[in-house]
Amino acid sequence: MSPLKERGRMGSVEDSVKVAQAREQRAIEKEKSRQMRSYSALVEEEREEMGIKYTVFHIPRGLNCTNQELQSIPPFIGANYSDWLVRLDLSYNHISSLAGLSRLKCLEELVLISNSLGDSGFIFEAPMPNLTGLDLNNNQLTDLTVFFSQAVEHLPNISFLSLHGNPICQDSLLVLRDEEEEEYQRYRLTMIYNLPSLKFLDSKPVTRTELAESQRRGNFLSRVVRPDVEMTDASDTIEEVNFRPLPKSEDHVKSNKAVAAPVRYNYKGNHSEGNRFIKDDDL
Repeated sequence: MSPLKERGRMGSVEDSVKVAQAREQRAIEKEKSRQMRSYSALVEEEREEMGIKYTVFHIPRGLNCTNQELQSIPPFIGANYSDWLVRLDLSYNHISSLAGLSRLKCLEELVLISNSLGDSGFIFEAPMPNLTGLDLNNNQLTDLTVFFSQAVEHLPNISFLSLHGNPICQDSLLVLRDEEEEEYQRYRLTMIYNLPSLKFLDSKPVTRTELAESQRRGNFLSRVVRPDVEMTDASDTIEEVNFRPLPKSEDHVKSNKAVAAPVRYNYKGNHSEGNRFIKDDDL
């Protein structure tokens, strides 16, 4: 076969390969487009179960069960979405307990804004290492000791935490007086020291300065609680003490006299307690 014919045959083979590759690429793109159309239809889906209306978000994998008058976490969430759910929003309900939450092994973000969660209900049934975001704004948490006893043990990777509107958190969204601002900063340092994985607390990120300061002050950090009522007048609380007041005039100064003279008694130390340890040989 001549070189010219050989080159022609090789060129036709290369063209056929290119055509086949282009056809395969178009088929792949067509299938991707079909999958995206079918998948996008499932991005948001309204459902109802046990009389509870909720929204399923497939991108990201989440559920929205807000404003449903819920008293607790619905059991169907753990039963149906335990290995799938990443984000759960249960805001604006009346939830007072975290019971059932431990079944959600993949959960990364939990939003419980404006519920009834107090110290007695803030109990995790098992560690949740995947949970990195927790929004508990406007609940009833009052005791930092109780909070840390649960969070430190069960939330080892928590990085976003918001506690605005709870008694344990001075609301930094308001204009604070100097002493209130100092209390809030002490609260932030206490949180950062006990939860070192935090990257964002309440309304602002954790700074390197705060991290270093929390490590420096450590266990010496404490929260100062202001009294609920104003201090009463000192005269109402201090008991009366019998005393003899000093003279009002300075005439008594002139009447004072100092005397310098020999005295009859001469102390020899015969009966001193210290002398009983001294022997005759020591003298």
